Amino acid sequence: MNDKTEQEYEALKDQRNKFEKERNSEILQLNNDIKRIQKELEEKFNDKNTLDSQIEESTNLNATKNLNVGKILIAIENLFDRCAEGTGH
Repeated sequence: MNDKTEQEYEALKDQRNKFEKERNSEILQLNNDIKRIQKELEEKFNDKNTLDSQIEESTNLNATKNLNVGKILIAIENLFDRCAEGTGH
């Protein structure tokens, strides 16, 4: 090989090496971004599951309270009926 060809070869080799380093750096950064975003996604799923549990707990508590209010109203109605029967109404 002549000097000019060797210089061109070395220049191309340097360009290739630089290109590979840049791409490898870019790939590493993208992989880091993916890991970070996956962690954020996992945290959001955990937050969602926590909120779902809180909603279910709140719904169950409301159902229990509504049932108790219904029982109280029935008891009041029964007491009223007994009182009304006792007074002759």
